Amino acid sequence: MDEKKAAGAARAADQPEAASAMMEASQPQPGAAALEARPQPGAAALEAQPQLGTAPRSADEPDAAPQPRPAVSRRAFALGAVGFAGLFAVGGAGVAFNGERALLRPPGAQDEDAFLANCLKCDKCRSICPQDCISVGVLEDGIVNFRTPKMDFRKGYCTFCDKCTQVCPTKAVLPFDENVEKIGVAVIDASQCIAYEKNGCQKCVDACAYDAVHLDDAGRPVVDAGVCNGCGQCEYVCPSSSFRSYSGSKNRGINVERSAQGGTR
Repeated sequence: MDEKKAAGAARAADQPEAASAMMEASQPQPGAAALEARPQPGAAALEAQPQLGTAPRSADEPDAAPQPRPAVSRRAFALGAVGFAGLFAVGGAGVAFNGERALLRPPGAQDEDAFLANCLKCDKCRSICPQDCISVGVLEDGIVNFRTPKMDFRKGYCTFCDKCTQVCPTKAVLPFDENVEKIGVAVIDASQCIAYEKNGCQKCVDACAYDAVHLDDAGRPVVDAGVCNGCGQCEYVCPSSSFRSYSGSKNRGINVERSAQGGTR
């Protein structure tokens, strides 16, 4: 009798749990497709949510324009300014723009400012020169002088044929009177002149067509600056670079220089 009561009580206790399990089993469970079909919040909705620490933005408020980044930072600008000031202080800026020495220009181009203002760097004067005594400036001559025509008396000398004047399209090279005007003036370099080391050389004296170079009592060449017009024939024939030992100098025994007063140095 007692066993029947205990079995009945156990069945009564198990009935709620069984009923609950039956109810859960009867309800349909969502599959994977149903879960994927549920709408997910998009990027626009996420962006629309106000962020912590910021005020919500209305729909009519325009987007903030991106701030442009400076092309040169303040630090780079300051360093550049200091570097340029230091370069200018030691004269480096002037050398970089104008070169270390004034260039000899073709006859008729001695007004440097007017010449640089008109020269197109077209290379016509160099191309037509029959003596091949016109070359062009390189970077060592300065940025301003780069590719502008200059006289090179190592390759030839000027005969004042006027062909460079005729082909210049901008009148940067004007007509030239060799009896009045000067390309430059010849200057003796005593450290390179063979006659100053030992007598016997008078190549420059013999070559000058204007009698601007003569020998002194010691047999050394002397330049008459008033007569010299800077044609460059004396420099062209000077043999100092061939007969002397190499010294590293760019000069010969006699060299034509711009704005020179002649003489010896």
